[in-house]
Amino acid sequence: MADRALYPSQSGGSVGRVYAEIKLKLNGTGAPIVLAGASFLDKAVPTAHVSGTNVCTITMRDAWPELVAHAVDVRDDTPNGAYATLGSVANELGQATGGVVGVTGTAGKPMTFKVATWTAGGAVSNDSTLIAVITLALRNSSESYGN
Repeated sequence: MADRALYPSQSGGSVGRVYAEIKLKLNGTGAPIVLAGASFLDKAVPTAHVSGTNVCTITMRDAWPELVAHAVDVRDDTPNGAYATLGSVANELGQATGGVVGVTGTAGKPMTFKVATWTAGGAVSNDSTLIAVITLALRNSSESYGN
């Protein structure tokens, strides 16, 4: 859990912002295979997938105060319009915004989120074998501009 302090801030316009890029090979009925970004993910169980569903769970290595922005997409080689979404973020510690503290996590627990795959028509795409590319902007400090 102490690794988060080693990530350098990588943004010119914000305090303590870290960008993570994670590439996964979705593995059908098995857990996704990490192709890039392993240093951001849990060492023991970075990814999980329940066979017969369209959802993969991703576990970060560290606790992060806030997920500022994200993008997720699949490499659609057919191309048929397949896509992915990111949601169910857990253990995001939140920040004070307008006097309201959005605490949704537990201090010291790693952030987790789910990636779901879909067909072009919006139906679930169970046990996908596509490559998913996830880009995250994470706040790495308790400071931020405007608060």
